[in-house]
Amino acid sequence: MREQIEALAASVHQYRLSNGLQIILHEDHALPQVALHTFWRVGSRNEHPGATGLAHFIEHLMFNGGKNYGPNQFDEIMEAHGGANNAFTNQNITVYQNSFPATALSAVFDLEADRMAGLLLERRSFAAERKVIASERRSTVESDHFELMNEKLWATAFEVHPYRWPVIGWPQDIQRWRLADLREFHHCYYTPNNAIMVLAGDLDRDETLRLCEHYFGGLPSRPVPVRALPVEPPQTAPRRAELRLPAHLPAFTCGYHTPASRHPDHFALHLLEIILVAGQSSRLYRRLVDGERLATWVRSDYGPSLDPGLFILTLQCNPGHTAAECEEALAQELQRLRDEPVSAAELRKAQNICRAAFVRSLTTLASKADTLGAFAVYFDDYRQLFDALEHYAALTAADLQAAANAWLNPNQGTTVTLHLEPQEALEER
Repeated sequence: MREQIEALAASVHQYRLSNGLQIILHEDHALPQVALHTFWRVGSRNEHPGATGLAHFIEHLMFNGGKNYGPNQFDEIMEAHGGANNAFTNQNITVYQNSFPATALSAVFDLEADRMAGLLLERRSFAAERKVIASERRSTVESDHFELMNEKLWATAFEVHPYRWPVIGWPQDIQRWRLADLREFHHCYYTPNNAIMVLAGDLDRDETLRLCEHYFGGLPSRPVPVRALPVEPPQTAPRRAELRLPAHLPAFTCGYHTPASRHPDHFALHLLEIILVAGQSSRLYRRLVDGERLATWVRSDYGPSLDPGLFILTLQCNPGHTAAECEEALAQELQRLRDEPVSAAELRKAQNICRAAFVRSLTTLASKADTLGAFAVYFDDYRQLFDALEHYAALTAADLQAAANAWLNPNQGTTVTLHLEPQEALEER
């Protein structure tokens, strides 16, 4: 594995254009394909109260055309060249993902440069896309109990930090967005010096850099606003919230405050997540699902974060069991992590799972582009990727126990419980 990592490291190079655009280039000539992923350092954390959801809104509009290409032409031209594209926005970043034959590199660069330099932000597309996003919120959030629980969890766990609002935006904000708000937000954050462009695939380094300079080097840069985000005050007591919805089974989700990804405990918390939830041999599955049959399933959500975030666990109860029963069993398992070191076998299994996931993250061009870009954003340097396995391998049972005590303790936890509405309410709806 060490030899593979060293070979990968030797094939990745980083450059910066005069306008600040960062280029990460990985040559892999196994297939005549290229993955181009552009990471913008903008997400919902960059928004303000009353104007939430703007980062996600711009992600949608980035496919509506620029000065040279009109609405829908980005997708049409990409598909005509045999390529495909996607995008996502989260609390921290917005990422545009393109995959295409190597022969289409110039055409894709032209498309990307067009929307980077002159995104079409006009009233008609603004009004149409607002309706699309309002509909998306209704279908993906408001009709999904677990999305509503997750939204309530972040809004309860955070009091001042922007992580407290949803990426898609609050419904009342979606309705009062103004075109001027959108243009200002785009002007602030969509500048070349706020982006990382990751290219992986069948590339000639010198020719690719020449094309980068040709298509992107002349784009003007602007100062990115330096905003001091409010620091979330320490949570010193458990918090609770409730939802009453027409559901068939009770459930709950809980989140514990965790440090940003650059903190040394990030890797220990990842191993703890694996020990708790990964697979049928995990602690929570063995006890709550397979053993005592309190829950139908249990899942987790813990990922990289620019600012202190949450370690989330969600359970749905089995018929005949209550959320309180499941909560008590979960609390006992977290207490066990705080009181007792994990076994050598559990630690080794978690490290092996990490190693396997690491290998999978470097098996395709798209996964390599995603992983390189994520490390460049969340760890400040893509080269941190090449030391990640050593960080996991160096962790001891005592390190995991210390992390559990530091972060997975009740006073830093927030729980949202889903209670069932009466059966007649279900029938009425």
